[in-house]
Amino acid sequence: AALISITMPTSMTALQLLSSTFYGCTSLISLTLPASLDALTGMSNMCYNCYALVTCTMPTSMTGAFTSFASAFYNCYSLISLVFPATLNSLTTMANMCQNCYSLKTVTMPTSMTALATLSSAFNFCEDLVGLVLPATLNSLTTMANMCQSCRSLVSVTLPTSATSLTA
Repeated sequence: AALISITMPTSMTALQLLSSTFYGCTSLISLTLPASLDALTGMSNMCYNCYALVTCTMPTSMTGAFTSFASAFYNCYSLISLVFPATLNSLTTMANMCQNCYSLKTVTMPTSMTALATLSSAFNFCEDLVGLVLPATLNSLTTMANMCQSCRSLVSVTLPTSATSLTA
């Protein structure tokens, strides 16, 4: 039988090195991270080639660290929305994070984020993505090269007015 749903235990408070953990789980539809989670590191390629993934539920509140989301949802063709914890304040990279997520319609960024190193190619070929709002609190963003390349439905991108450093 194919793996279609994963719900992690609610007792977990930290996860490390989820890199490539569900890589190629082509039938995975749903992933639920525990609400008690306070730190999450090393998520590169976590759900790479999970073509059927529709939802990834993250904790609503986190004060710990998120590090790499590089290619975390690459080729998740069915992913519809992505909601980051509202209290997340920094993230190292989102490079290629949702590349080829054709069905992705919405991305809700953390409202308290102050630093993000890179968004390079983060939303390439997200053909259903309509808008993207970067947090108003974001004051440092290193690179946005090709951030929304071939996003055919994209109508608006809102950049933070408080940013002191943005590099394309």
